[in-house]
Amino acid sequence: MMKLSDKQQKELEEYKERIKRMTKEQLLREFDKKRAYLNPNAAGLEEVSGKIIIKKIKPEYFEDVLSGKKKFELRRDEDKVCEGDILVLKEIKNDLFTGNQVSRIVKYVLRDFEGLEDGYCIIGF
Repeated sequence: MMKLSDKQQKELEEYKERIKRMTKEQLLREFDKKRAYLNPNAAGLEEVSGKIIIKKIKPEYFEDVLSGKKKFELRRDEDKVCEGDILVLKEIKNDLFTGNQVSRIVKYVLRDFEGLEDGYCIIGF
């Protein structure tokens, strides 16, 4: 077996970690799809009543939304977001889409709140 240099070993470890993350993301997406297919009420699909809104999201925030850790977005209030809309967040890196996206049903929209700048809203999902 060939011995790897320190640089090659580091690259190999980074590659393995990237594969692990990709697999985790893919599994989470598949789980969401299966859950919606097997039990639409569990996925909250009965709450869909509005439009589809597509937004960009940075990788560090995408990961948190995908894992369920982050359940809100602070956004410019330019789409007239309402409860029941579907928010599609497309991951971007270096101003390019990565191909990853996540969809969430809007459950709450906070506007005109003290401390919230005019023209902005918080979207809960």
